Amino acid sequence: GRHRHLGPGLWRWPLRCWQVCAPPVCRILSLIFHVDVDNVGGLRYICRGWPFGTPDLEFRGKMNDEGNQDQLEALRGAMDQATRKVFEPFDELMELKMNFLFVCFFAPIMPWGLVPTLIARLLEVRSKATKLFFVRRRCWPGESRLLHATQDGWAHIAFHVAVVWHAGLAIVAYNPDLSRWSTWGVLGLWFASSVAVMCVLHVASRLLQRLRQRVPCHCRRGWIACD
Repeated sequence: GRHRHLGPGLWRWPLRCWQVCAPPVCRILSLIFHVDVDNVGGLRYICRGWPFGTPDLEFRGKMNDEGNQDQLEALRGAMDQATRKVFEPFDELMELKMNFLFVCFFAPIMPWGLVPTLIARLLEVRSKATKLFFVRRRCWPGESRLLHATQDGWAHIAFHVAVVWHAGLAIVAYNPDLSRWSTWGVLGLWFASSVAVMCVLHVASRLLQRLRQRVPCHCRRGWIACD
């Protein structure tokens, strides 16, 4: 009889602890990843939860139930959008740039890391639309000139730094005869090989640009559509 009396109480305490601790933990995670701290009240959101009450609209005139329900859904959607963090295109692009630098610099050191990195990038890129429409607050559309201009300049800088980095790995880090070479010889070969590779890649880039300009416009559109 004693075991029967203690049995339900033992199960009741963990369930009660879960009911008390789970909502604040979920709200803390929501503050970190999902909602905007300023719009939900900061620490009050952790204690009280959803900052808005139940919407109560006073409808003027005669409206059917479907129209009232549509207006309520629109109001709830607006309040839900107001609590989310803003979708930042520049932050998303910066994340892709950092991943590209990570791949360029550490691919020779750990080549097998390219496979999980590529899979993760593909999943992330495919989920950008879901993040924009359902997870973050939709930002106001703007011009894409700044994004394209910064992307072009950053790509050129990353290209030059990656060439110098890979040349240094080949000449310094992975060179078994490095101790026999002089310091100035290593530095001179490093500089010369970096400049030579940069020149070759620049020439190849110019040739590809000229070939692209010679291709008719309708063919290029077909390539873009196929891609």
